[in-house]
Amino acid sequence: MAFSAPENLKELVAASSNRDEAAFRELYDTTVDSVFKFVVARVSDREEAVDMIQDIYFDLWIALEDFTFNSDGQFFSFVFTITKRKLSKHYGKQDREPALDHEDLHVTHTDMEARDDERVAKLAVSELPEKYRTVVELRYWSDMSFAEIASVMGLKESAVKVRHFRAIKQLEKIMARYET
Repeated sequence: MAFSAPENLKELVAASSNRDEAAFRELYDTTVDSVFKFVVARVSDREEAVDMIQDIYFDLWIALEDFTFNSDGQFFSFVFTITKRKLSKHYGKQDREPALDHEDLHVTHTDMEARDDERVAKLAVSELPEKYRTVVELRYWSDMSFAEIASVMGLKESAVKVRHFRAIKQLEKIMARYET
């Protein structure tokens, strides 16, 4: 689910910056699905992603005190910036290799093929340069439109579409290597 701004986003941000917990809860509810999908795509471990989400929203709670709302896009970009910083700190502490989980030993062959396909897709995306990987993850893991990605990344929509096109072309080449 992509970011969908409530009509009163500016008021929610203002109330949250004044420590209104109900308003912050609504901000959380508005953004958490997209942020979580983005984070879990990067860390490949649901439990780590849940922990990181807590840290991200704690940082957001603190940072809102000094935040000045100018537009919906600027706010979502602010959330994305906090998320990227938290991910950057995480990568500094750990190896970037995706965790492989073998939680259920009683899976069907079809289930294993689906997991392998997902794992290969995540590995392929992880090989993309950062600027392309971010667009792909926001587009497919966070279900954002090109306009929303442009807003979050501070780019023009046309630039996001170009990055997306180039990312897909690179992914085709990367995936071809995995198929051989």
